[in-house]
Amino acid sequence: MNSKKIIFIFFVLVFCGLHKIKPNQKINIKSTAKKNSTDSLFYKNHLQTEDLYHSVVEWEKRFLKDEINLTSEDYKRVALSYAYFNNAEKSSKYVEKYIKNTHKISILDHELFLNITDTKEFKLLKERYRLEINGWILFFLSIGFIGVFSFVMINIMKNGDLISNLLVSFFLLFLSLYIIHSCLSLSKYDFNIPHSLFFSKPIFFLCIPLIYFYFRRVAEEYTFKKTDIFHIVPFLLVLVYFIPMYSLSSEEKLHILFNSGEAIDTPLKIIIYLKIIFLFFYSFLSYKIYRKLSSKNNKSKRKEVLWQRITVFFLFLYGFLYAITIGNILKLKIFYSHIFLTSMIVVLIVYLTYVKPNFFQKISLSIHDCSSKYKKSGLTESFSLELKERLLGVFQYEKIYMDSGLNLSMLAEKIGTTRHNISQVINEHFGMSFFRFVNKYRIDETILILNKDLHRNLNIIDIAYDVGFNNKVTFNKAFKAELKMTPSQYIKKIKQK
Repeated sequence: MNSKKIIFIFFVLVFCGLHKIKPNQKINIKSTAKKNSTDSLFYKNHLQTEDLYHSVVEWEKRFLKDEINLTSEDYKRVALSYAYFNNAEKSSKYVEKYIKNTHKISILDHELFLNITDTKEFKLLKERYRLEINGWILFFLSIGFIGVFSFVMINIMKNGDLISNLLVSFFLLFLSLYIIHSCLSLSKYDFNIPHSLFFSKPIFFLCIPLIYFYFRRVAEEYTFKKTDIFHIVPFLLVLVYFIPMYSLSSEEKLHILFNSGEAIDTPLKIIIYLKIIFLFFYSFLSYKIYRKLSSKNNKSKRKEVLWQRITVFFLFLYGFLYAITIGNILKLKIFYSHIFLTSMIVVLIVYLTYVKPNFFQKISLSIHDCSSKYKKSGLTESFSLELKERLLGVFQYEKIYMDSGLNLSMLAEKIGTTRHNISQVINEHFGMSFFRFVNKYRIDETILILNKDLHRNLNIIDIAYDVGFNNKVTFNKAFKAELKMTPSQYIKKIKQK
């Protein structure tokens, strides 16, 4: 009886033990599979979690030894397995391979990576691919949009020389677009807009010559020649190189974006070095113009070319920092420095546009160096004085300025000399351009008529047409330029007297 009881109790204990182990194994497998959804085939074979990840690691080592390429899903399984064992270096390496292959950044949110989220390797990985918005990016972005808005406003206001305005406004536009595109890269938002790939690369080669020609325009009243087309040849060549890339699909562009850290191909390297040479070359040319403007003969005008000095300095510094970046020294910080320098140039131009709207026009008129412009002229001093007397004669006695169709050729024919000689005489002896010289006489005549019209019987517009003006706008601008007040303000002043 005792032996039967012992045998019965033994079988009961064995049965209960088996019954207790099996359910627990099934529950652990289901809960683990739900917690770590990697779609692995190992879960189907009911392996325990640690055995599963250990098997994946061993499987990865065997495949690497046999030099067999892994698929994207393989990268994902291996990355999760190494994360389970807290191997941040290996896990981050395979996560990055998975992201580069699939362009799916959402894997970084997997709960298994909580084990290694504070490690150096995984932090660098998140910095490389996660969307990031910080104060600097918002600051740069706001300046970029302000620059685009200012481009529109400069061309609407139309103050000063039209060509100078176009040159400086398009320079401002291209810089602003470069800043906006750079903010997309800094924030990693360009992963969501793949068609922005390489957008700002060609426009750089169009942007830099614009500021050079602007300096020439305001310093020398430069007019464009056919040979100047060669200055945009680098832009056209770079554009031709990038056109095939612009025509790629969004998936192909994403592949380039996610693999941008890999080796750069030879043509792109050439473009990078060409950009540095291009930058220093035009910076040097712009510096020569600045030196000419700030020479001993123009000491009193140095304050008016201060912004040009700052711009030239920024261009040189930008080129230096860009050259350092090629060596991957503090690459991200230097990239921020690039954007900061570019933003400061945009801020300077915007400031001058709104706070001192006539600033650019003032440079054009005041820095004009007559002695250098007419250095090679054959006009002698005695003949110059003689032409001056003839000029005053036809203006003061014959009142030739009252002819609304008067131009430089007509005046030269009237006096009996060349257009160049007349222009030189007006610039050297009166310190103004031909049109301002003519308008000054017309305004003086207008003032004389207004002062004599005691009963105010004359219409101001009729007077404007009588003295030689073609339209009301030109008359009002010329009147305000000479007297610092509008015609109506001047009439009111006379009435008060």
